[in-house]
Amino acid sequence: GIGAIVLDGVVVEDNVLIAAGTLVPPRKRLESGYLYMGNPAKKARPLKESEISYLNKTASKYVELKNDYLAGME
Repeated sequence: GIGAIVLDGVVVEDNVLIAAGTLVPPRKRLESGYLYMGNPAKKARPLKESEISYLNKTASKYVELKNDYLAGME
């Protein structure tokens, strides 16, 4: 999330959303399939299937944008 702070040693598993402004303390593990928010970060709720699908689509889009950027650097 925008303005989120993830400190040292944090493990973020697959399919995790971190809300804007969240502070994830050192060495915390964020379990797959949940939205985390707050200071300190806590599980807010399970993710919906539509949110997990969105995460997968946006991840591939960022890879595509990276590849386009690097191709333009040549």
